Amino acid sequence: MNSAAMLAVLALFAASLIVRVLPVLLRFELAAPWKVYVEQAVPSAVFINFIVYIFYSELAREPLAATISLALVATVALLTSMGLLISALVAAGSYYSLVYFMPF
Repeated sequence: MNSAAMLAVLALFAASLIVRVLPVLLRFELAAPWKVYVEQAVPSAVFINFIVYIFYSELAREPLAATISLALVATVALLTSMGLLISALVAAGSYYSLVYFMPF
């Protein structure tokens, strides 16, 4: 992995820790508008950045497999309530299958 990719992964990891772990360890009260922002907008932004990074890095290697896998996850996320872990496993499985078993 090159240094730019490693830096991006570390930045996303740090942002995820700040958004998910820090509020559990430290109790502090926020005003209502800030609470909504911290609870909804910030985790969504981190997740969207993560998706964009994955899509960008995999699009360079396997554009068709990456597009199909992300479309499948988006469909699963919108139509069901499987949760993030199951939809991530579906994406990883479909990407692996498309890259290694389908002749494109």
